[in-house]
Amino acid sequence: MNTSATVPSPCWPALDVRTGKVAASTPGTTGIAPFVDLIGQVMGHPEYKDAPRVFVIVDNGSDHRGKAAISRLRKAHRNAIMIHTPVHASWLNQVEWQSLEPWTLTVSGFV
Repeated sequence: MNTSATVPSPCWPALDVRTGKVAASTPGTTGIAPFVDLIGQVMGHPEYKDAPRVFVIVDNGSDHRGKAAISRLRKAHRNAIMIHTPVHASWLNQVEWQSLEPWTLTVSGFV
């Protein structure tokens, strides 16, 4: 019997709540660098780059938690403002709900 599990590559999604569009990257690893890369890709688009303010709403994952993450984002993108969702409030993370496969939200899943 094979008991090894395949761990999928991480997916870093970014949801534009105004348009409902999701951008994502699938780096080979997690960490600060993949998060910074995704934000850089998003902020490179004129609608974000040229906006007076862009609110980057994140959970409290270790890759973007705390004052160091806020400073790192602000230094890289002067118009970006990082907002953290409350701890233990993953249900507020709209991008994770947005990216769920339709088959995962079935009636049997709630019984």
